[in-house]
Amino acid sequence: MSGGEQPEVLIVEDEPHLQELIFDLLAAEGCRGVKVATVGEARSHLSHQHPDLLLLDVKLPDGDGLSFLAELKAQGSRIPAVVITAFGTVERAVQALQAGATDFLIKPFEAERFRAAVAHALEAGRRLSELELRTGGVAETPGLGLVGADGGLRDVVAVLHKVADLDTTVLILGESGTGKQLVARALHDHSRRRDAPFVAIDCSAMSATLLESELYGFERGAFTGAHAMKKGLIETAEGGTLFLDEIGDMPLEAQSRLLRVLQEREITRVGGRAPIKVDVRVIAATHRDLSARVKDGLFRHDLLYRLNVVPLHLPPLRERRQDLFGLLEHFLARHAERHRVPAPRLDELVRAALLVHPWPGNVRELINFAERAVVLGRFDLSALEGPRAPRPPEPGPEVASQGGGEPEGPAPRPGAAPLGIRTLREAVAGAEREAVIAALNHARGNKAEAARILGISYKTLFNKIHEHGIKEGHRYE
Repeated sequence: MSGGEQPEVLIVEDEPHLQELIFDLLAAEGCRGVKVATVGEARSHLSHQHPDLLLLDVKLPDGDGLSFLAELKAQGSRIPAVVITAFGTVERAVQALQAGATDFLIKPFEAERFRAAVAHALEAGRRLSELELRTGGVAETPGLGLVGADGGLRDVVAVLHKVADLDTTVLILGESGTGKQLVARALHDHSRRRDAPFVAIDCSAMSATLLESELYGFERGAFTGAHAMKKGLIETAEGGTLFLDEIGDMPLEAQSRLLRVLQEREITRVGGRAPIKVDVRVIAATHRDLSARVKDGLFRHDLLYRLNVVPLHLPPLRERRQDLFGLLEHFLARHAERHRVPAPRLDELVRAALLVHPWPGNVRELINFAERAVVLGRFDLSALEGPRAPRPPEPGPEVASQGGGEPEGPAPRPGAAPLGIRTLREAVAGAEREAVIAALNHARGNKAEAARILGISYKTLFNKIHEHGIKEGHRYE
Protein backbone atom coordinates (compact mmCIF):
# COMPACT_ATOMS: atom_id res chain seq x y z
CA MET A 1 0.00 0.00 0.00
CA SER A 2 1.05 3.56 -0.56
CA GLY A 3 2.37 5.70 2.22
CA GLY A 4 0.62 8.60 3.95
CA GLU A 5 -1.66 8.71 6.93
CA GLN A 6 -2.25 5.30 8.51
CA PRO A 7 -5.70 4.02 7.41
CA GLU A 8 -8.08 2.84 10.14
CA VAL A 9 -9.86 -0.46 9.51
CA LEU A 10 -12.77 -1.60 11.67
CA ILE A 11 -12.69 -5.41 12.05
CA VAL A 12 -16.14 -6.82 12.84
CA GLU A 13 -15.38 -10.49 13.56
CA ASP A 14 -16.39 -12.70 16.50
CA GLU A 15 -13.79 -15.49 16.04
CA PRO A 16 -10.81 -14.44 18.20
CA HIS A 17 -8.11 -16.26 16.21
CA LEU A 18 -9.35 -14.84 12.87
CA GLN A 19 -9.70 -11.42 14.43
CA GLU A 20 -6.04 -11.52 15.50
CA LEU A 21 -4.91 -12.84 12.11
CA ILE A 22 -6.68 -9.99 10.30
CA PHE A 23 -5.24 -7.49 12.78
CA ASP A 24 -1.69 -8.74 12.11
CA LEU A 25 -2.16 -8.76 8.33
CA LEU A 26 -3.42 -5.18 8.46
CA ALA A 27 -0.51 -4.08 10.64
CA ALA A 28 1.94 -5.57 8.13
CA GLU A 29 0.26 -3.45 5.43
CA GLY A 30 0.53 -0.22 7.44
CA CYS A 31 -3.09 -0.15 8.59
CA ARG A 32 -4.41 0.40 12.13
CA GLY A 33 -6.96 -2.25 13.01
CA VAL A 34 -9.79 -1.73 15.50
CA LYS A 35 -11.39 -4.98 16.76
CA VAL A 36 -15.07 -5.47 17.65
CA ALA A 37 -17.07 -8.69 17.82
CA THR A 38 -20.73 -7.69 17.37
CA VAL A 39 -23.02 -5.49 15.33
CA GLY A 40 -23.79 -3.48 18.46
CA GLU A 41 -20.12 -2.74 19.13
CA ALA A 42 -19.61 -1.79 15.48
CA ARG A 43 -22.60 0.54 15.56
CA SER A 44 -21.28 2.18 18.73
CA HIS A 45 -17.82 2.70 17.22
CA LEU A 46 -19.23 4.17 14.01
CA SER A 47 -21.33 6.65 15.97
CA HIS A 48 -18.18 8.61 16.88
CA GLN A 49 -15.48 7.38 14.47
CA HIS A 50 -15.17 7.25 10.67
CA PRO A 51 -12.81 4.40 9.67
CA ASP A 52 -11.39 4.12 6.17
CA LEU A 53 -12.56 0.54 5.71
CA LEU A 54 -14.99 -1.93 7.22
CA LEU A 55 -14.10 -5.68 7.36
CA LEU A 56 -17.39 -7.37 8.16
CA ASP A 57 -18.24 -10.99 8.94
CA VAL A 58 -21.68 -12.16 7.81
CA LYS A 59 -22.57 -14.36 10.80
CA LEU A 60 -22.31 -12.35 14.02
CA PRO A 61 -23.67 -13.11 17.52
CA ASP A 62 -26.27 -10.35 17.49
CA GLY A 63 -27.19 -9.96 13.85
CA ASP A 64 -26.52 -10.42 10.15
CA GLY A 65 -23.55 -8.57 8.70
CA LEU A 66 -25.20 -7.98 5.32
CA SER A 67 -28.29 -6.47 6.93
CA PHE A 68 -26.07 -4.19 9.01
CA LEU A 69 -24.14 -3.13 5.90
CA ALA A 70 -27.37 -2.38 4.02
CA GLU A 71 -28.49 -0.31 7.01
CA LEU A 72 -25.26 1.73 6.92
CA LYS A 73 -25.57 2.36 3.18
CA ALA A 74 -29.21 3.41 3.56
CA GLN A 75 -28.01 5.99 6.10
CA GLY A 76 -25.62 7.41 3.48
CA SER A 77 -22.38 5.79 4.68
CA ARG A 78 -19.54 6.04 2.14
CA ILE A 79 -17.19 3.70 4.03
CA PRO A 80 -16.02 0.90 1.71
CA ALA A 81 -16.67 -2.59 3.08
CA VAL A 82 -15.22 -6.05 2.47
CA VAL A 83 -17.54 -8.88 3.51
CA ILE A 84 -16.09 -12.11 4.97
CA THR A 85 -18.03 -15.36 5.09
CA ALA A 86 -17.54 -19.11 5.36
CA PHE A 87 -20.32 -19.75 2.83
CA GLY A 88 -19.04 -18.86 -0.62
CA THR A 89 -21.68 -19.00 -3.33
CA VAL A 90 -22.49 -16.81 -6.33
CA GLU A 91 -25.79 -15.86 -4.69
CA ARG A 92 -24.01 -14.85 -1.49
CA ALA A 93 -21.54 -12.70 -3.43
CA VAL A 94 -24.37 -10.96 -5.26
CA GLN A 95 -26.16 -10.34 -1.94
CA ALA A 96 -22.99 -8.80 -0.52
CA LEU A 97 -22.56 -6.49 -3.52
CA GLN A 98 -26.22 -5.48 -3.44
CA ALA A 99 -25.88 -4.68 0.26
CA GLY A 100 -23.05 -2.30 -0.59
CA ALA A 101 -19.86 -4.37 -0.25
CA THR A 102 -16.77 -3.43 -2.24
CA ASP A 103 -15.40 -6.99 -2.24
CA PHE A 104 -16.13 -10.49 -0.93
CA LEU A 105 -13.75 -12.92 0.88
CA ILE A 106 -14.41 -16.60 1.57
CA LYS A 107 -12.96 -18.30 4.66
CA PRO A 108 -10.28 -19.54 4.74
CA PHE A 109 -8.73 -16.89 2.50
CA GLU A 110 -5.13 -16.56 1.39
CA ALA A 111 -3.07 -13.66 2.71
CA GLU A 112 -2.39 -12.37 -0.82
CA ARG A 113 -6.09 -12.33 -1.70
CA PHE A 114 -6.81 -10.52 1.57
CA ARG A 115 -4.15 -7.88 0.93
CA ALA A 116 -5.45 -7.28 -2.61
CA ALA A 117 -9.05 -6.88 -1.41
CA VAL A 118 -8.04 -4.42 1.31
CA ALA A 119 -5.79 -2.42 -1.02
CA HIS A 120 -8.46 -2.13 -3.72
CA ALA A 121 -11.19 -1.20 -1.24
CA LEU A 122 -9.04 1.53 0.33
CA GLU A 123 -8.15 2.86 -3.11
CA ALA A 124 -11.84 2.91 -4.14
CA GLY A 125 -12.69 4.81 -0.94
CA ARG A 126 -9.90 7.31 -1.56
CA ARG A 127 -11.06 7.98 -5.14
CA LEU A 128 -14.65 8.42 -4.00
CA SER A 129 -13.56 10.95 -1.35
CA GLU A 130 -11.58 12.90 -3.96
CA LEU A 131 -14.56 12.80 -6.33
CA GLU A 132 -16.94 14.14 -3.70
CA LEU A 133 -14.44 16.86 -2.79
CA ARG A 134 -14.25 17.99 -6.43
CA THR A 135 -18.01 17.98 -6.93
CA GLY A 136 -19.00 19.47 -3.58
CA GLY A 137 -20.59 16.26 -2.34
CA VAL A 138 -22.67 15.69 -5.50
CA ALA A 139 -21.61 12.47 -7.18
CA GLU A 140 -20.41 12.88 -10.75
CA THR A 141 -20.40 9.95 -13.08
CA PRO A 142 -16.72 9.10 -13.71
CA GLY A 143 -15.66 9.66 -17.28
CA LEU A 144 -19.03 11.16 -18.27
CA GLY A 145 -18.87 14.68 -16.91
CA LEU A 146 -22.57 14.41 -16.02
CA VAL A 147 -23.73 15.59 -12.63
CA GLY A 148 -26.37 13.28 -11.22
CA ALA A 149 -28.80 15.41 -9.26
CA ASP A 150 -31.70 13.14 -10.10
CA GLY A 151 -32.25 10.16 -7.81
CA GLY A 152 -32.20 7.61 -10.63
CA LEU A 153 -28.73 8.59 -11.75
CA ARG A 154 -27.44 8.84 -8.17
CA ASP A 155 -28.36 5.16 -7.75
CA VAL A 156 -26.36 4.30 -10.87
CA VAL A 157 -23.35 6.28 -9.64
CA ALA A 158 -23.50 4.59 -6.22
CA VAL A 159 -23.46 1.09 -7.75
CA LEU A 160 -20.78 2.14 -10.24
CA HIS A 161 -18.45 3.11 -7.41
CA LYS A 162 -19.09 -0.18 -5.60
CA VAL A 163 -18.29 -2.44 -8.54
CA ALA A 164 -15.80 -0.45 -10.66
CA ASP A 165 -12.75 -2.02 -9.05
CA LEU A 166 -14.12 -5.56 -9.01
CA ASP A 167 -14.00 -8.19 -11.75
CA THR A 168 -17.70 -8.95 -11.53
CA THR A 169 -19.75 -8.95 -14.74
CA VAL A 170 -21.95 -5.87 -15.17
CA LEU A 171 -25.05 -5.65 -17.38
CA ILE A 172 -25.94 -2.08 -18.38
CA LEU A 173 -29.59 -1.61 -19.34
CA GLY A 174 -31.20 1.44 -20.88
CA GLU A 175 -32.71 3.02 -23.95
CA SER A 176 -30.57 4.01 -26.92
CA GLY A 177 -28.69 7.23 -26.29
CA THR A 178 -28.61 7.01 -22.48
CA GLY A 179 -24.82 6.60 -22.39
CA LYS A 180 -24.30 2.86 -21.87
CA GLN A 181 -20.90 2.75 -23.56
CA LEU A 182 -19.72 5.81 -21.62
CA VAL A 183 -20.67 4.11 -18.34
CA ALA A 184 -18.85 0.95 -19.45
CA ARG A 185 -15.78 3.05 -20.18
CA ALA A 186 -16.07 4.73 -16.78
CA LEU A 187 -16.18 1.30 -15.09
CA HIS A 188 -12.97 0.38 -16.90
CA ASP A 189 -11.20 3.68 -16.25
CA HIS A 190 -11.87 3.43 -12.50
CA SER A 191 -10.85 -0.21 -12.15
CA ARG A 192 -7.55 -1.95 -11.50
CA ARG A 193 -7.59 -2.80 -15.24
CA ARG A 194 -7.44 0.83 -16.35
CA ASP A 195 -3.96 0.50 -17.90
CA ALA A 196 -4.98 -2.51 -20.00
CA PRO A 197 -7.09 -2.41 -23.20
CA PHE A 198 -10.78 -1.49 -23.33
CA VAL A 199 -12.22 -3.34 -26.34
CA ALA A 200 -15.80 -2.79 -27.55
CA ILE A 201 -17.82 -4.68 -30.14
CA ASP A 202 -21.38 -4.19 -31.40
CA CYS A 203 -23.00 -7.64 -31.22
CA SER A 204 -25.95 -6.59 -33.41
CA ALA A 205 -23.92 -5.64 -36.46
CA MET A 206 -22.58 -9.07 -37.49
CA SER A 207 -23.67 -12.55 -38.41
CA ALA A 208 -22.87 -15.38 -35.99
CA THR A 209 -19.95 -16.60 -38.11
CA LEU A 210 -18.35 -13.18 -38.47
CA LEU A 211 -18.95 -12.35 -34.80
CA GLU A 212 -17.20 -15.53 -33.65
CA SER A 213 -14.16 -14.91 -35.85
CA GLU A 214 -13.96 -11.33 -34.50
CA LEU A 215 -14.33 -12.38 -30.86
CA TYR A 216 -12.21 -15.54 -30.80
CA GLY A 217 -9.85 -15.07 -33.74
CA PHE A 218 -8.89 -17.87 -36.10
CA GLU A 219 -6.02 -20.17 -37.01
CA ARG A 220 -4.30 -20.17 -40.36
CA GLY A 221 -6.30 -22.22 -42.86
CA ALA A 222 -9.47 -22.22 -40.72
CA PHE A 223 -11.47 -21.07 -43.74
CA THR A 224 -10.93 -19.71 -47.23
CA GLY A 225 -8.94 -16.51 -46.98
CA ALA A 226 -7.45 -17.27 -43.52
CA HIS A 227 -3.86 -16.95 -44.70
CA ALA A 228 -2.45 -16.23 -41.24
CA MET A 229 -3.42 -16.65 -37.59
CA LYS A 230 -5.35 -13.74 -36.15
CA LYS A 231 -6.08 -12.99 -32.49
CA GLY A 232 -9.66 -12.18 -31.63
CA LEU A 233 -10.95 -9.24 -29.63
CA ILE A 234 -11.12 -11.29 -26.41
CA GLU A 235 -7.39 -12.01 -26.60
CA THR A 236 -6.75 -8.40 -27.55
CA ALA A 237 -8.50 -7.33 -24.35
CA GLU A 238 -6.26 -9.55 -22.18
CA GLY A 239 -5.91 -8.03 -18.73
CA GLY A 240 -8.52 -5.40 -19.55
CA THR A 241 -12.22 -5.08 -20.32
CA LEU A 242 -14.38 -6.52 -23.10
CA PHE A 243 -17.53 -4.47 -23.73
CA LEU A 244 -20.29 -6.37 -25.54
CA ASP A 245 -22.66 -3.68 -26.79
CA GLU A 246 -26.23 -4.62 -27.78
CA ILE A 247 -25.80 -8.12 -26.35
CA GLY A 248 -29.56 -8.62 -26.65
CA ASP A 249 -29.18 -8.76 -30.45
CA MET A 250 -26.36 -11.32 -30.45
CA PRO A 251 -27.30 -14.21 -32.77
CA LEU A 252 -28.59 -17.16 -30.77
CA GLU A 253 -26.05 -19.57 -32.30
CA ALA A 254 -23.17 -17.41 -31.00
CA GLN A 255 -24.45 -17.27 -27.41
CA SER A 256 -23.43 -20.76 -26.23
CA ARG A 257 -19.78 -20.11 -27.05
CA LEU A 258 -19.85 -16.84 -25.08
CA LEU A 259 -21.36 -18.70 -22.13
CA ARG A 260 -18.27 -20.92 -22.02
CA VAL A 261 -16.01 -17.87 -21.93
CA LEU A 262 -17.87 -16.54 -18.89
CA GLN A 263 -17.87 -19.92 -17.15
CA GLU A 264 -14.39 -21.24 -17.96
CA ARG A 265 -12.47 -18.04 -18.76
CA GLU A 266 -10.99 -19.67 -21.84
CA ILE A 267 -11.47 -19.51 -25.60
CA THR A 268 -10.66 -21.61 -28.66
CA ARG A 269 -9.85 -19.87 -31.90
CA VAL A 270 -11.91 -20.73 -34.97
CA GLY A 271 -10.20 -23.73 -36.54
CA GLY A 272 -8.13 -24.32 -33.42
CA ARG A 273 -8.14 -27.14 -30.88
CA ALA A 274 -6.13 -25.98 -27.88
CA PRO A 275 -8.07 -23.84 -25.36
CA ILE A 276 -6.47 -20.53 -24.39
CA LYS A 277 -6.91 -19.08 -20.90
CA VAL A 278 -7.99 -15.42 -20.89
CA ASP A 279 -8.16 -12.78 -18.17
CA VAL A 280 -10.80 -10.24 -19.17
CA ARG A 281 -13.63 -8.46 -17.41
CA VAL A 282 -16.89 -8.62 -19.33
CA ILE A 283 -19.35 -5.70 -19.40
CA ALA A 284 -22.48 -6.05 -21.53
CA ALA A 285 -25.18 -3.58 -22.53
CA THR A 286 -28.53 -3.69 -24.26
CA HIS A 287 -31.67 -1.65 -24.85
CA ARG A 288 -33.67 -4.89 -25.10
CA ASP A 289 -35.81 -6.58 -22.45
CA LEU A 290 -33.71 -9.72 -22.08
CA SER A 291 -36.35 -11.58 -20.07
CA ALA A 292 -38.79 -11.10 -22.94
CA ARG A 293 -36.10 -12.24 -25.40
CA VAL A 294 -35.65 -15.41 -23.32
CA LYS A 295 -39.42 -16.09 -23.45
CA ASP A 296 -39.37 -15.58 -27.22
CA GLY A 297 -36.52 -18.09 -27.59
CA LEU A 298 -34.08 -15.43 -28.81
CA PHE A 299 -31.76 -15.35 -25.79
CA ARG A 300 -30.35 -18.12 -23.59
CA HIS A 301 -31.59 -18.15 -20.02
CA ASP A 302 -28.27 -19.44 -18.67
CA LEU A 303 -26.39 -16.64 -20.46
CA LEU A 304 -28.74 -14.05 -18.96
CA TYR A 305 -28.03 -15.51 -15.51
CA ARG A 306 -24.27 -15.18 -16.09
CA LEU A 307 -24.51 -11.63 -17.39
CA ASN A 308 -27.00 -10.27 -14.87
CA VAL A 309 -24.75 -10.41 -11.78
CA VAL A 310 -24.83 -6.65 -11.25
CA PRO A 311 -27.43 -4.81 -13.38
CA LEU A 312 -27.14 -1.05 -13.95
CA HIS A 313 -30.35 0.64 -15.16
CA LEU A 314 -29.69 3.98 -16.89
CA PRO A 315 -32.78 6.22 -16.68
CA PRO A 316 -33.99 7.93 -19.88
CA LEU A 317 -33.60 11.69 -20.08
CA ARG A 318 -37.35 12.28 -19.79
CA GLU A 319 -37.12 10.84 -16.26
CA ARG A 320 -34.20 13.15 -15.41
CA ARG A 321 -35.91 16.52 -15.94
CA GLN A 322 -34.06 18.00 -12.96
CA ASP A 323 -30.75 17.30 -14.72
CA LEU A 324 -31.83 18.65 -18.11
CA PHE A 325 -30.57 22.22 -17.93
CA GLY A 326 -27.40 21.33 -16.03
CA LEU A 327 -26.52 18.80 -18.72
CA LEU A 328 -27.37 21.25 -21.50
CA GLU A 329 -25.15 23.97 -19.99
CA HIS A 330 -22.34 21.41 -19.72
CA PHE A 331 -22.60 20.38 -23.38
CA LEU A 332 -22.98 23.99 -24.56
CA ALA A 333 -19.77 24.94 -22.74
CA ARG A 334 -17.93 21.90 -24.12
CA HIS A 335 -18.92 22.58 -27.73
CA ALA A 336 -18.34 26.32 -27.38
CA GLU A 337 -14.78 25.60 -26.24
CA ARG A 338 -14.28 23.12 -29.06
CA HIS A 339 -15.53 25.50 -31.78
CA ARG A 340 -14.08 28.60 -30.08
CA VAL A 341 -17.35 30.53 -30.22
CA PRO A 342 -19.68 31.79 -27.47
CA ALA A 343 -22.58 29.60 -26.42
CA PRO A 344 -26.13 31.00 -26.82
CA ARG A 345 -27.99 31.88 -23.63
CA LEU A 346 -31.06 30.00 -22.44
CA ASP A 347 -34.24 32.05 -22.15
CA GLU A 348 -37.63 31.11 -20.70
CA LEU A 349 -39.17 30.20 -24.06
CA VAL A 350 -36.36 27.74 -24.84
CA ARG A 351 -36.53 26.28 -21.32
CA ALA A 352 -40.28 25.75 -21.66
CA ALA A 353 -39.93 24.00 -25.02
CA LEU A 354 -37.10 21.74 -23.82
CA LEU A 355 -38.92 20.77 -20.65
CA VAL A 356 -41.98 19.42 -22.48
CA HIS A 357 -39.95 17.68 -25.21
CA PRO A 358 -39.97 13.86 -24.72
CA TRP A 359 -36.27 13.44 -25.70
CA PRO A 360 -36.64 10.14 -27.57
CA GLY A 361 -32.92 10.25 -28.40
CA ASN A 362 -32.01 10.80 -24.74
CA VAL A 363 -28.61 12.30 -23.88
CA ARG A 364 -27.30 11.70 -27.40
CA GLU A 365 -30.10 13.91 -28.77
CA LEU A 366 -29.32 16.58 -26.16
CA ILE A 367 -25.63 16.57 -27.16
CA ASN A 368 -26.54 17.04 -30.83
CA PHE A 369 -29.01 19.80 -29.94
CA ALA A 370 -26.33 21.63 -27.93
CA GLU A 371 -23.74 21.42 -30.70
CA ARG A 372 -26.23 22.66 -33.29
CA ALA A 373 -27.08 25.61 -31.05
CA VAL A 374 -23.41 26.53 -30.66
CA VAL A 375 -22.69 26.25 -34.39
CA LEU A 376 -25.76 28.27 -35.40
CA GLY A 377 -25.45 30.75 -32.54
CA ARG A 378 -29.09 30.20 -31.58
CA PHE A 379 -31.44 27.45 -30.36
CA ASP A 380 -33.17 25.69 -33.25
CA LEU A 381 -36.32 24.31 -31.59
CA SER A 382 -37.64 23.04 -34.93
CA ALA A 383 -34.75 20.56 -35.07
CA LEU A 384 -35.92 18.63 -32.00
CA GLU A 385 -37.01 15.08 -32.72
CA GLY A 386 -40.49 13.89 -31.90
CA PRO A 387 -44.04 14.49 -33.15
CA ARG A 388 -44.49 17.47 -35.41
CA ALA A 389 -47.55 19.72 -35.49
CA PRO A 390 -50.03 18.63 -38.19
CA ARG A 391 -49.49 20.37 -41.49
CA PRO A 392 -52.30 22.55 -42.89
CA PRO A 393 -54.47 20.71 -45.43
CA GLU A 394 -53.42 20.87 -49.05
CA PRO A 395 -55.59 23.09 -51.29
CA GLY A 396 -58.58 21.23 -52.68
CA PRO A 397 -59.33 20.83 -56.40
CA GLU A 398 -61.64 23.85 -56.35
CA VAL A 399 -58.76 26.10 -55.31
CA ALA A 400 -56.32 24.52 -57.73
CA SER A 401 -58.71 25.03 -60.64
CA GLN A 402 -58.80 28.77 -60.12
CA GLY A 403 -55.37 29.21 -61.64
CA GLY A 404 -53.78 30.65 -58.55
CA GLY A 405 -56.69 32.97 -57.67
CA GLU A 406 -57.99 33.49 -54.14
CA PRO A 407 -60.32 30.82 -52.74
CA GLU A 408 -63.95 31.73 -52.24
CA GLY A 409 -65.22 32.59 -48.78
CA PRO A 410 -64.83 35.44 -46.31
CA ALA A 411 -61.37 36.95 -46.05
CA PRO A 412 -59.70 36.52 -42.66
CA ARG A 413 -59.59 39.57 -40.46
CA PRO A 414 -56.24 41.40 -40.32
CA GLY A 415 -53.84 39.74 -37.86
CA ALA A 416 -55.87 36.50 -37.60
CA ALA A 417 -54.29 33.10 -38.33
CA PRO A 418 -55.88 30.84 -40.98
CA LEU A 419 -58.38 28.31 -39.67
CA GLY A 420 -56.67 25.39 -37.89
CA ILE A 421 -53.31 27.17 -37.45
CA ARG A 422 -52.28 28.75 -34.16
CA THR A 423 -50.51 32.09 -34.05
CA LEU A 424 -46.95 32.09 -32.80
CA ARG A 425 -48.13 33.79 -29.60
CA GLU A 426 -50.71 31.03 -29.05
CA ALA A 427 -48.13 28.31 -29.74
CA VAL A 428 -45.66 29.83 -27.29
CA ALA A 429 -48.37 30.21 -24.65
CA GLY A 430 -49.42 26.59 -25.14
CA ALA A 431 -45.85 25.31 -24.80
CA GLU A 432 -45.32 27.51 -21.76
CA ARG A 433 -48.49 26.20 -20.08
CA GLU A 434 -47.45 22.57 -20.73
CA ALA A 435 -43.98 23.26 -19.32
CA VAL A 436 -45.40 24.78 -16.13
CA ILE A 437 -47.79 21.86 -15.63
CA ALA A 438 -45.01 19.31 -16.26
CA ALA A 439 -42.71 21.01 -13.74
CA LEU A 440 -45.43 21.25 -11.07
CA ASN A 441 -46.37 17.59 -11.48
CA HIS A 442 -42.70 16.51 -11.46
CA ALA A 443 -42.15 18.50 -8.25
CA ARG A 444 -45.35 17.02 -6.75
CA GLY A 445 -46.85 20.46 -6.28
CA ASN A 446 -43.78 22.03 -4.67
CA LYS A 447 -43.82 25.44 -6.36
CA ALA A 448 -40.33 26.43 -5.20
CA GLU A 449 -38.92 23.25 -6.74
CA ALA A 450 -40.99 23.72 -9.91
CA ALA A 451 -39.68 27.29 -10.27
CA ARG A 452 -36.10 25.98 -9.89
CA ILE A 453 -36.69 23.36 -12.61
CA LEU A 454 -38.11 26.00 -14.96
CA GLY A 455 -35.33 28.46 -14.19
CA ILE A 456 -37.72 31.23 -13.15
CA SER A 457 -38.53 33.00 -9.89
CA TYR A 458 -41.27 31.85 -7.51
CA LYS A 459 -43.22 35.04 -8.24
CA THR A 460 -43.03 34.49 -12.00
CA LEU A 461 -44.28 30.92 -11.56
CA PHE A 462 -47.17 32.12 -9.41
CA ASN A 463 -48.13 34.62 -12.12
CA LYS A 464 -47.90 31.99 -14.87
CA ILE A 465 -50.21 29.63 -12.96
CA HIS A 466 -52.90 32.35 -12.85
CA GLU A 467 -52.18 33.61 -16.37
CA HIS A 468 -52.75 30.17 -17.92
CA GLY A 469 -55.63 29.18 -15.62
CA ILE A 470 -53.78 26.11 -14.32
CA LYS A 471 -55.92 24.17 -11.85
CA GLU A 472 -54.47 22.66 -8.69
CA GLY A 473 -55.47 19.20 -7.55
CA HIS A 474 -54.07 15.69 -7.24
CA ARG A 475 -52.30 16.51 -10.52
CA TYR A 476 -52.07 19.92 -12.13
CA GLU A 477 -53.97 20.35 -15.36
